[in-house]
Amino acid sequence: MACCWLDITGVRPGSDAAYLALALGDALQGHTTVRVCRRIPGLRKEAWTALVGLAAAPPRPDVHQPAVGRLGLAQRLPAPTRAAIRRFVATQRAAVKAWARLIHPANPILPPSESQDSATPAAGDLFLMLMPSGDAGRFAAGGVRLVFLACDPTAVIRPDWAEPEAAVAAEVWLGRTAPHVSTVIAWSGETAEALRAHGLPTPIVLAAAASIADDADDAGHVIAAGEISEAGHTRHLLLAWRKLLDEMPPGTLPPLVLAGPIGPLSDDVMAQLRNSRQFDGAVRVMANPTPGEFSGLLAASRFVMAPEAGGWGRATWDGLAAGRACLSSFAAPGATEITPSNISALASSIRRWIETQPPPPEPMAPRGWSDVAADLLKVLAP
Repeated sequence: MACCWLDITGVRPGSDAAYLALALGDALQGHTTVRVCRRIPGLRKEAWTALVGLAAAPPRPDVHQPAVGRLGLAQRLPAPTRAAIRRFVATQRAAVKAWARLIHPANPILPPSESQDSATPAAGDLFLMLMPSGDAGRFAAGGVRLVFLACDPTAVIRPDWAEPEAAVAAEVWLGRTAPHVSTVIAWSGETAEALRAHGLPTPIVLAAAASIADDADDAGHVIAAGEISEAGHTRHLLLAWRKLLDEMPPGTLPPLVLAGPIGPLSDDVMAQLRNSRQFDGAVRVMANPTPGEFSGLLAASRFVMAPEAGGWGRATWDGLAAGRACLSSFAAPGATEITPSNISALASSIRRWIETQPPPPEPMAPRGWSDVAADLLKVLAP
């Protein structure tokens, strides 16, 4: 059986992509040899502990700040102008960093590994790329099959929602690596269509696994699960929640709990929450919840909202597995699909579910990561 190389280049610590890499990589080991690697830009083999640490580490904060803010000028400019300046400065910094790494590769932001060995994939091996980052096109000439597992394709589909550095890396990847990709794995039909529109091979859609299956308890709050960021549609969700606060009678809107990692381009959202005192207590934030904390939040929720963009639907699958009705931008069986950018429609859907408690979804058929791994190897079989 061919060896599977799991490329973790560009995966942010603590992200859903890191979680998928660990869960799927662990399951694949029951079927074939798995080697963890990254490109810096040369290929280097990593010990399994690097992947474990990557999945457990908290996500990096978004540190990009406009230099003019130190002079106080940014505070006197209109909000759209401030956003444009911030994005321009961040993009220039990202470009400088990207070129600097090509000349003098820096130490990657990854947990220390037990061993770091030079390695090269052999003909017939599978090279599984989790993120659109780096240049792996040269491996295809040696008979290596390049596979893109689109667990976080935001930088390809919506580069304006990604960190500037990730958007630059994705642009390079689309030019150098994407033409050599033989197979693309998407986790929803919507993501598959978006990737195909960007010139990638027609993706194969697989269903992910759910990691939580607790029984439902008494409901209290509404949980918005997933990355707290622009790509996670947090801004759209807060606009809809503010609309509901203005329109619904006092005391009828349950608390909203934002539960997930703090993602890129989240400064404006977090500032809005701070300045409004979290909508005067109507919104609560639980950043980086542990699996136990997240399970408890799901069990105590009235329903789940998962307004994520792309990705592999972790919040949606976990919500359905916990027996909760789910409003999701991820088209999963049993979930009610929404378009988060349509604020009025989103607010109407939320209000309807608050006023008439939605029925729980049909029980899910058991599906673990070993099933996902087996399906993946089946569709990748020569």
